[in-house]
Amino acid sequence: MHLAVYQENFYFNIAKFTWNLEKLDPDWKNAIKINHLFRQMGISCLFWDDEIIHFCSYLNDDANSFLHFITGLSPDTMVTSKFDAFFDALVCKNYTLTEKISTLHPTKVNHNYEYEEEFYYFHFLMSYFQGYNEPGLNEILLKWEKVLDGNTDIRYDICKSLIKKDVVLFEESFFPLLQKWEQVKQHEFAEELVSPEVAETEGNISLEGIALMRLVEKAGINITDQFSYMPQDVMDFTPRVYDDENWKKIATV
Repeated sequence: MHLAVYQENFYFNIAKFTWNLEKLDPDWKNAIKINHLFRQMGISCLFWDDEIIHFCSYLNDDANSFLHFITGLSPDTMVTSKFDAFFDALVCKNYTLTEKISTLHPTKVNHNYEYEEEFYYFHFLMSYFQGYNEPGLNEILLKWEKVLDGNTDIRYDICKSLIKKDVVLFEESFFPLLQKWEQVKQHEFAEELVSPEVAETEGNISLEGIALMRLVEKAGINITDQFSYMPQDVMDFTPRVYDDENWKKIATV
């Protein structure tokens, strides 16, 4: 029942953007806000309405709206590790959109708003998707390794497995990643660090995990296991033809 109410709230807040779109300039805060609203709307469709097509359509809308608001922004005003829309475009298998988003990510860390290791994780994945050659990707890993200074990072190992096409290394890193994600979410819910809307939507599906599996497919790594927080119908989703302008039409009438 709560999801139905949250869904109405998501729709209303999305409408406020689309009603006033012509008055809104490209802006990083708007990009993040509309991105999350569309994502939560999509997840609510998946869990409340059991609508896989609507789920992926809203993720496509969230990635397109994000792209709209960051186009033309200075890299200094953006935060690479907050490019969650890159994951969302991967999840709904709109790879053309994924490419557009990845090409706009800042290639330098924003020290005021992100940790270096988180920057390198997103920087590597988006560079990998763009088809950087192996020496270029290894250079990113080398810089990341210097930041780690001897400490371990399972996301570093995941990225390394993509270059090496190493099934064992990927699985040894991916399982702990999902476990850590679950622990963080449970802590956030228990301590009420996030809103109920976030808890019941983004807290019940690992879009990052699904996106990584899309990249695994790109790398030619064969993973047959099923994972918690990664619904199989989403994993097996066959992409459709998307209307990249659809997000502008939501709630305009």
